[in-house]
Amino acid sequence: AVALLLLAALYFLPSPARETARLFYLDDPSARPGMEAIRRILPWLLLLPALLHLAHTLATALLPPPRRLAAGLALLGAGWFALALPPMATSYARNVEDTGRGEVAMARWISEHTPKDAVIACHDVGALGYFSHRKLLDLAGIATPEVLFWKKRRPSDEPDRLDYLRTKKPDYLCVMEGWFAGDLAGLARDVRAGRLSVREVHRIDLPGNVTLGGEHYLLIRLHWK
Repeated sequence: AVALLLLAALYFLPSPARETARLFYLDDPSARPGMEAIRRILPWLLLLPALLHLAHTLATALLPPPRRLAAGLALLGAGWFALALPPMATSYARNVEDTGRGEVAMARWISEHTPKDAVIACHDVGALGYFSHRKLLDLAGIATPEVLFWKKRRPSDEPDRLDYLRTKKPDYLCVMEGWFAGDLAGLARDVRAGRLSVREVHRIDLPGNVTLGGEHYLLIRLHWK
């Protein structure tokens, strides 16, 4: 009952408290000016309910029955959930919406419009791997870890993804404009040199997207020569 009352009170809090709650919209652009500070302590804040439970357990074991302490800790925990969960739930819903209209939609298009034996290089393989039913080369190295240990390295000692693509010669490249753009810029040199031709076959525009790395999701056909 206390948690429900606090949850209802969230919408009538004074402005400073609303600003604090807004920090839990992790993907809300309006909250980003304050995000750098909150990111440093967020892992600890997320552990707060568990820490409260641990404190209550220790107090119960070491002290006489602390009824007031238990009630206070329970109230703090309920207040925490009332403050954090509503905006975090909204943020989660926004993440799901962006992923659905971006990655899931792209994966379904790939499944319906590309050959079944096509090899697709991409940088985010969750929805693509599940819905596209195609062989993927994961440029982030999670599903295709060989890219992380690629023999050719960049000056920063990161894997040379451009060399990886040139060697593996995938049929398609599926990229969000804000991810690995620097790694892939060298493909333009291959195009100018006549070693590669490219053709955009599908684009998904994502205005207002805050979850994925940009507002344009592209599927590019690669013809290696």
